[in-house]
Amino acid sequence: MLRSFLNFLLHIIGRQRIILSFIAGLSFIYFATPTLTAILIGAPFILLGEAIRTWASGFIKKDKELAQEGPYALTRNPLYLGNFFIGLGFSLMANNLVLLFLFLKIFSIVYIITIRNEDKSLLEKFGDAYLAYKSKVPVFFPFKIIPLSPPLQKGSEGGLKSFNFDWQLVKRHRENHTWVGIAGCLIIFILKAAY
Repeated sequence: MLRSFLNFLLHIIGRQRIILSFIAGLSFIYFATPTLTAILIGAPFILLGEAIRTWASGFIKKDKELAQEGPYALTRNPLYLGNFFIGLGFSLMANNLVLLFLFLKIFSIVYIITIRNEDKSLLEKFGDAYLAYKSKVPVFFPFKIIPLSPPLQKGSEGGLKSFNFDWQLVKRHRENHTWVGIAGCLIIFILKAAY
């Protein structure tokens, strides 16, 4: 009984991470005590995180192909790695150790559950190809440097074929909305620091 309830709870947390992130974001804004120094320390992490997310969004074709190029050659979860840096940046900007601790704890719980669920789903969908990929690429932090994409190859027309980053995928995944949201939050933190 308890085990099934915990599984249900873990499933809900994994599925509702967007809503949980929104609630956490509002709490951070409310309890934040940003300073100019804290903003200058946190902002590079936020920009790095969103750059990683944008890069990853240009490679992923959800439910169609197993992404293995670009940032997916370094980590199996570059979108979540980007989220980590964004959250870390805002936690540093909040200038509140309790919020930083809560972010690290909540992020760990939510994304361990999410990654575990996605692992099962990808294994079911891609089988041996996913197992081979999983054996070569770390789950989260990239611990080794490996090529970011397959080496340039001769195309069928004799030219060079570059790696497959696609801006249309970035647009389809609405990553531009994330940039706007980040800009809005940065403005709120700057205004809160100023007043």
